[in-house]
Amino acid sequence: GCLVARGSLPATEVQQRSEGRRGCQGESTMFDVKELVGKPQRRQERAKLSHLDLSSSLNSKLDDSSTPLTPNVEYDLLPGIPTVRQKSTDEFNRIWIEPRGLTCDTITEAFRNAHDGEEVWLQGGEYEEDNAIFITQNNISFRCREAAKVIGRGHPQPVLICRGKGIQVCGITFSHCPKAKESQDPNVCYSALQIDQGSAVVERCDISSQVGVGIFAAGSAEIQLVDTMIKACHSSGVVVMGDSSRLDATRCEISNCAGFGLLGGGSSAGQIQESSIHTNGRCNIRLQDDTSIDVSKCAVFGSQQGGIWLGGRCICHILECSIYNNLKAGLQASDSTAPIVVANEVFEGHSEGIVLHHTAKGYYIRNRVRNNQGMGVWCAGSASVSLFHNTLANNRLGGVMTSDSAQLIFSNNTVSEHKAIGVGLKDESDVFMDDNQISSNYQGGLVLVGHAKACVNGGTIERNVKGGIVCSHASRLIMESVEVRSQQIGLVQWHDSQAFLSAITMRDHDTNILVQQNSKLHCHRLEASGAKIGLSLIENSVGEIECSEISGNTITNLAVANAAHIKAKHNNITDGGRGVVFLHRSRGLLVSNSIIGNKGCGIECWNEARPLIQSNILTNNKKGGVHLKDESLAKLDRNYIFANPRAQLKVEGKAAPDVIENLLFGNLLEGGKVEEALVIMGRCKGLYRRNRFIENKSQKRLNVWKRHGLVVDSNCMISEKDYEHTVHATLSSFWIKDQTQCCLLIKNPDGEMCIAQTESESNPLFHNVSFE
Repeated sequence: GCLVARGSLPATEVQQRSEGRRGCQGESTMFDVKELVGKPQRRQERAKLSHLDLSSSLNSKLDDSSTPLTPNVEYDLLPGIPTVRQKSTDEFNRIWIEPRGLTCDTITEAFRNAHDGEEVWLQGGEYEEDNAIFITQNNISFRCREAAKVIGRGHPQPVLICRGKGIQVCGITFSHCPKAKESQDPNVCYSALQIDQGSAVVERCDISSQVGVGIFAAGSAEIQLVDTMIKACHSSGVVVMGDSSRLDATRCEISNCAGFGLLGGGSSAGQIQESSIHTNGRCNIRLQDDTSIDVSKCAVFGSQQGGIWLGGRCICHILECSIYNNLKAGLQASDSTAPIVVANEVFEGHSEGIVLHHTAKGYYIRNRVRNNQGMGVWCAGSASVSLFHNTLANNRLGGVMTSDSAQLIFSNNTVSEHKAIGVGLKDESDVFMDDNQISSNYQGGLVLVGHAKACVNGGTIERNVKGGIVCSHASRLIMESVEVRSQQIGLVQWHDSQAFLSAITMRDHDTNILVQQNSKLHCHRLEASGAKIGLSLIENSVGEIECSEISGNTITNLAVANAAHIKAKHNNITDGGRGVVFLHRSRGLLVSNSIIGNKGCGIECWNEARPLIQSNILTNNKKGGVHLKDESLAKLDRNYIFANPRAQLKVEGKAAPDVIENLLFGNLLEGGKVEEALVIMGRCKGLYRRNRFIENKSQKRLNVWKRHGLVVDSNCMISEKDYEHTVHATLSSFWIKDQTQCCLLIKNPDGEMCIAQTESESNPLFHNVSFE
């Protein structure tokens, strides 16, 4: 006999084995076509079986030259059996259990009848369920042959609840669309898929919810998501709570949810990797409580709030993620969280890149934070965090800001090209900085305000447009072994700030250091060179400089003005425009300094300045050793002033110095012009006692002009010859007392010359005698 159907089917021996598309209930049955033809008594039994789908099994058994049967069409096998007809939609959407081949009317019915280790299969199409689907079996699978969508209509029940172990859900779309949405309880977490115990793997699924979250894991549940999309949820996309729940997600997408993309809480753990979490209404990822869900190699972007928000006592790893284009902070850590954040890109955010506040802790290593509209990193509250080897660049409001009482360890970072400041510290924040590179920031490299404290060790601060370091408002700075170069100002201090510098290099600025407004500066082994002004103290500021090299500054190496006070010991002040300048009631103590080779005077004192200049060496300063004028009250004690091309000591105006036990000798000639060791001009007053004027090339050791009130006591003016020119006075009024080997030349008003000379101190002519 032959098998005949509409369309002329070739005759052959065919078997029909159920392979997932069986048309009858019960156990699978094997049919032999020849047997049907040869045994008429069995035809009637088979004729009673309607809707028999043989296409799949027939196609697998036909010869290669045979014509395959058309899918979704039933064939009449023999006379008496109904003719071929198209299957309806309801008939096509069938549910069965493997390996038994048991078919069911609903998915709920299928899982009630399924056993551990079996598979529940769906044919393609849409399935509506009014009640939640419970999976309580272990090692069971839920799969579909073609695209299948399960729509949950029950409320407040989830679409699917998993409570078994080793559950697998593959390739199915779940949509939570309850018929009654108005009865929502704000205290209930509605979800499309819920797992509250056991474990489940959800692979290649699409999940959405119109009333709640996409996936909810609680209790001791363990859920693994692979290549799954969770989107368009009324609340959050994925929520993981519970004391021991765990989430592991790989290559997933969580997007367009009204709440959080991923919300982790309780003591949940796990990781999400190689996934995209984006465009959610709140933070894309929110981890809180004691959760320890790690996030790695994910794209986190487009949130209407922040990218990643860590809170509670969360301890997690954020690794190699791209976090960008979020409306608020790209990464936020608050409360007592302590994450380890490594090798992430945080960029193009509409606010700060990273915000750390409350009592947050943690380590931030090798991250790149760039092109954000706010600060690159903002550390506030009582946060205590560490940043190592990060790059912060081109953030609109600056690189790093600390405030409140935050504590920050900032080491081996690069901070550059910000339109505002590079690193800003304010309030009572405390920062330790080690070997950072801070460069090309417009408003300044390092800025301290309020009562902020910073300890800076090593590194470079350079090419910041408006200044390298700014300290103000009682801030405190400690720096060691830092190179500061090529800016408008290297260091500026305002408003009672304090700075302690050791082994610092300051060079190539307009002003290397400016200290003002009651601020205090302490320098040890400072190198300040190549600027217009090496170091300037003004407005009641106080400076202490020791064992430093201040040289090559074109206007002046050291300037002290406006009642400022300086204490300088054992410094080399060389090769500048001027050595040291005291102005406007300034005070100071210069002890054991070498002031050499400056183009101007070694020391200048103007406008009631009153420094104590003691035990210094001044030589080879082109315009003289010391110049005092304008009511200066300087005191010179035991200095070596020699070999300056002009006067070793010049006093004019109303200056009234005390010049005691100084050594002035070896005066040089400049352009053939003879200069004096000591020149006194104007209405000067003062005391000159026990000084030594030795071997001056000029014949005039002491040159006094106009009217004076001087006390010249016990000075030693020694020369190989020409004693008669040792002292030269014109129209003078002064006291000469106890001079040794002294000659005096006096011009009377009528032009007559009178010379008096003595060889010993006992000559009564010069003992306590006033000359007019």
